[in-house]
Amino acid sequence: MAPQTQKIIQMMTEETMQLFEVFIRQRSDIVHQHVGSLRAEDEKQALNYARDCYVRRGEGVSIWVICSDDIFGR
Repeated sequence: MAPQTQKIIQMMTEETMQLFEVFIRQRSDIVHQHVGSLRAEDEKQALNYARDCYVRRGEGVSIWVICSDDIFGR
């Protein structure tokens, strides 16, 4: 694919897809840990993508997806 085409696709994706952070709690843990990020159109799609990408083998007992724009820190 041509570099210009890749850039256009990336720009369109960034405009329509939100960035979500994925947190998973393993069976032996008491806290959720950040495992990665993904892009999705909404929370429901993000949760489905996260399940497909991060807990395929049942590693986690709990999964959270949080829109990156909603995370604040000091």
